[in-house]
Amino acid sequence: MPVRIGTSGWSYDDWEGHVYPRTVDQGERLPFYARRFATVEIDSTYYRDPAPAVVKGWVEKTKEARAFEFSVKVGKPLTHDALVDGTPEEIRRVAEAWRALVADPLAEAKRLGAVLLQLSPAIVRKASALERLEVALDALRPHACAVEFRNRTWHTDDARPALHSDTVALLDAHNAAAVIVDGPPFPPIVAGEADHAFVRFHGRNADRWHKKERYYGDRYDYLYGDEELDPWAKRLAELAKAKRDVRVYFNNHVQGKGFRNGETFESMVEREGAPVVKASSPQQRLF
Repeated sequence: MPVRIGTSGWSYDDWEGHVYPRTVDQGERLPFYARRFATVEIDSTYYRDPAPAVVKGWVEKTKEARAFEFSVKVGKPLTHDALVDGTPEEIRRVAEAWRALVADPLAEAKRLGAVLLQLSPAIVRKASALERLEVALDALRPHACAVEFRNRTWHTDDARPALHSDTVALLDAHNAAAVIVDGPPFPPIVAGEADHAFVRFHGRNADRWHKKERYYGDRYDYLYGDEELDPWAKRLAELAKAKRDVRVYFNNHVQGKGFRNGETFESMVEREGAPVVKASSPQQRLF
């Protein structure tokens, strides 16, 4: 089934000269991006709630790109506050408010991809955490959700790590995908019966990932080589046979490296026989 490939975000100043010509101003970046890729992951929604006019603007600026969609990261008040120690009532209130502000308008405009819940590393696997997550997933219905687990207690300690069976059962009950990650913190895990998949490439700067004294963006300053992406292309082509939608986002955003990898990866996945959803009018590459 279709594979959509894009990047995590589009409005980076250091993409100027690498992705965007210097003649493209900030307000024109999204339309420019949408002429090259058919999807994007919005991470700014984690840090602050967008105004309704901003969400409407995303839709308006991509109106010429009919196949384009936005996957959106749920806000910090849910994933890093309410889901850590909030009551069920608080979790439902926060999740429903966020859904009404961001996800619902995009879905109504037929622009919503998946809703990403990147859980706080402070959330460990235990009964209360599973119960809280279930409330959140229920409140975000009917949208397709993908959950990124960032504490190792959610993973088995086997030679081939997987999510624990109770976690898989919860995700399956809500048709939620476990995020597949390529990056230093956790092993890539494919689990569950969701009809969609969500993949994030963070880069492989293991030496920089946990060093607080470094500039935060350094961890994402990484360019994948073809030899690193080729096994993933084969794997995702196989995954596409079993899923309705496969969404792939490159988060190694420094100086447009993820943009460059995304272009390469589209061709690789196509060579493996998987259909890739393309932008309506591809922009000439600048690399």
